[in-house]
Amino acid sequence: MKYHAVLMVVHRAVLFQRVIAKQLTTTKLKPMQTVVLRNMKKNQSGTITAVSVDGVLGRRLREMGLTPGTEISVCGRAPLKDPVAIRVLNSILTLRNNEAEHIHVLVDNSQ
Repeated sequence: MKYHAVLMVVHRAVLFQRVIAKQLTTTKLKPMQTVVLRNMKKNQSGTITAVSVDGVLGRRLREMGLTPGTEISVCGRAPLKDPVAIRVLNSILTLRNNEAEHIHVLVDNSQ
């Protein structure tokens, strides 16, 4: 009797898993993508995943609050696309493109 009940629970779990898998394959999910801050568009936001520079510049970026796990959003760009204005920790910072090149951000493509 107990064995039969366990089989029914397992069978229902497998059916449920198949239904979820079918919904996930039929729904077009847009994956998260890691991009360089320099390539982000205006009003796009994300989470910093890495700062790939060492030395004085790396220290300076980290002191400004640009550390992995920090939420950022692009507020705007200058007419020639350099510098870029970003919102970090309720502050607005501007970075040159050569500085923004070292910051990797996980963004949601649905934005």
